[in-house]
Amino acid sequence: MNVKKRILAIDYGTKYIGLAITDDDNTFSVPYSVEENTNNFFDKLIEIIYEENIGIIVIGYPTTFDGYVSARHKLINDFVDNINNKVSNLEIVLQDEAYTTKSSEYIQREFGLKNSQIKKTKDMSSAALILDAYLKMMSTKK
Repeated sequence: MNVKKRILAIDYGTKYIGLAITDDDNTFSVPYSVEENTNNFFDKLIEIIYEENIGIIVIGYPTTFDGYVSARHKLINDFVDNINNKVSNLEIVLQDEAYTTKSSEYIQREFGLKNSQIKKTKDMSSAALILDAYLKMMSTKK
């Protein structure tokens, strides 16, 4: 039996990294976890990649209309390089992350979450929104 590879989305932050994952059929996203951005993060990421059968990683990437490369772009590019150096045979996709954090906070407020709850979950919720955007883009290409 050929098992379908799943997709993992990452909302990269200097303090916390939000993760979201697809269901087994890669049709919808589910917030997965929020991890501290420490030296141990890549060990945790590798564990998740193998445990969850990940084939594609989608990373939120800030877009600019004028092509300006910010310090945040450089941080994410370095992060991608680190993933490529530690794990092979993975496709890495950069996905526009415009307004995902603000959208995540708004949605969670609409569901009645308090600011203290939102602070703990916004990164993985943002990763889920990044993954949703990627899945939508891929479904329109079919």
